[in-house]
Amino acid sequence: MNTKIFKNIVDNIRPKSTVILAFSGGPDSVYLFHQLLEAKKKVSFKIILAHLNHKLRGKESDKDEKFCLIFAKESNTPIEIEKKNIAAIKGNLEDNARKSRYVFLEKVRQKYKADFILTAHHLDDNMETFLMNFLRGSGLKGLSGMQIKSFNILRPLLGITKDEILKYLKENHISFCTDKTNFDDSYTRNNIRKNIVPLLKKIQPSLKDVFLRNWETLSETQQFIDREAEKWIRTNMRIRYKVPIEKFKNVDRFMQAVIIKNLFNLYHQTNDNLSKDMVERARKIINEEKTGKNVPFGKNTLLIINYDSFEITPKNKQKQLTRKKLKIPGETEYSNIKISLKIIKKTPKNLSKNIYLDYSKCDFPLYVRGKKDGDKFRNIGMKGTQKLQDFFVNKKIPNNKRGLIPLIVDKNDEIIAVGSMAVSDLHKITANTKKIISVSF
Repeated sequence: MNTKIFKNIVDNIRPKSTVILAFSGGPDSVYLFHQLLEAKKKVSFKIILAHLNHKLRGKESDKDEKFCLIFAKESNTPIEIEKKNIAAIKGNLEDNARKSRYVFLEKVRQKYKADFILTAHHLDDNMETFLMNFLRGSGLKGLSGMQIKSFNILRPLLGITKDEILKYLKENHISFCTDKTNFDDSYTRNNIRKNIVPLLKKIQPSLKDVFLRNWETLSETQQFIDREAEKWIRTNMRIRYKVPIEKFKNVDRFMQAVIIKNLFNLYHQTNDNLSKDMVERARKIINEEKTGKNVPFGKNTLLIINYDSFEITPKNKQKQLTRKKLKIPGETEYSNIKISLKIIKKTPKNLSKNIYLDYSKCDFPLYVRGKKDGDKFRNIGMKGTQKLQDFFVNKKIPNNKRGLIPLIVDKNDEIIAVGSMAVSDLHKITANTKKIISVSF
């Protein structure tokens, strides 16, 4: 067994754990399967094969699926198979195929509670990825190519070549599938493999050795930068997702971009959908410090500028509940908040624990709801009403949190309390109050 591969496997896979092998039936994944069998003699773990039929080659795709089923049966290995019509999805075919494949693999990983998804990417694949990213104008992370371990993806074969794989399979008389689309140079990767790499080899016969040395240097550089960014985040992010703007502004421009990418990773665990333009746009918005700015940042993420901090945070998927009647006395659950109301006769010595309303001044029934456009209320000590929006601004409540604050309203939908923060001047308790509603959240 190749010592590089063996080390990559045994250094990362825990004894008695489960791994998912992305299995196409092609030479690379068949080779990796046999290497895993060798590694299992040293470390005991379970292999699950996972095959996605892209339905791009008609009967040929079905033939590959059948090969995988027979292979799994003969090797006594569990297999998961899914069919997906990739051609029917709008957009770049190669990107759609890759994304669909990883969505499927992650689903299988979660089903079996596996530690890793193993892919059979090798040195040639990594060199092609480098060239593709170079032509796209990718930054250092893109030029670092694929890594042996990235989150829950493990690529044990990155140190060996395609020729080494084919030689092993031939010498051991091991059969595999051949995907004819790999020879179609209308695909960018195939074009690089068939036409560009051979030209580069003429200029530099030791191209793969040179690439391997450069890849290791670039990878080590990127890993150092990521460690520094993560150290900065750990030091400065006191509350989850929130980062102080002033401290961020004191960081070098390049490191600002790296910090943004790492913050994005805290939620997404991937940089796949993070373009250079998106990062630069976010960096500019943060440095402009426009309080209340709330912009999409990736498919399921928001960039939010608060008063002295910013957040790169998941979009709030919590549904705003409609108005809900409060039990008096009793407990009412509203949008994951329990609101308890009690009737008391004496004014508590400590008024900071809950909020208190004068029972006689309330128009019943009382309800709880979220904010609406144009909401106003009369804050304690005010002669007139105040816009709820202005109240939130004065209290420095982030824009994305305002919709989560429960408002207590009367039968006329007039606000009589803003969460635990304020009570309407018209409903406050006084020395003459005989009956009190105590509200706790």
